[in-house]
Amino acid sequence: MRKIVTLLLFAISLSACVGHKQSSVITETELDSEPRIIRFLPEMLQGYRYEDYENYGGNLGYSLRYRKENEPYHMADFFIWPVSKEALKYPHKDIVFSVADGSLQDIYSAQDAGLYNKVEVLESNAYDTNGKILVVTKLSMLRDNLSSLSYLVVTEHRGKYIKARASFADNSANRERGDIAVFLVDFINQIIRNIENA
Repeated sequence: MRKIVTLLLFAISLSACVGHKQSSVITETELDSEPRIIRFLPEMLQGYRYEDYENYGGNLGYSLRYRKENEPYHMADFFIWPVSKEALKYPHKDIVFSVADGSLQDIYSAQDAGLYNKVEVLESNAYDTNGKILVVTKLSMLRDNLSSLSYLVVTEHRGKYIKARASFADNSANRERGDIAVFLVDFINQIIRNIENA
């Protein structure tokens, strides 16, 4: 049953995006406008400094990029976009699992397109805090023949999807690090506290 709901929500989400692209004209001004939430988030947190944003326009949302100081290839991206009205009819848990599955499928699709190789899920856990579901997935992959690790963290809050992804070098020291997942969850909580401004 969960797989059916997941596929349905994923299909609804995709059709909403496609429908938006076909029926709406996204202006250059809209794409250039800075997301309001930036004003309410820290410029630096746990050694990660704000670098840039990308506004995709309308229902496609926007992303924020933070980079770890003294680690030039270590970055974290945060994506925020609205949940479609159709998907909002489902329970929070189903919405989160659906976007988690869809986000992982995006990575596998990138692998099929040749962007990544040898994508492997190392671990994946769902956490429930007072009914708020957070899915954290740790992956390894090859990109341009370089081994990398990636954390993927997703949740939903008040009709907005929130996804975080951090990528960094795959080595024994980084595999043992706990600070990266802590930062991502901490920053997602910062976003949640300011989501009304998003």
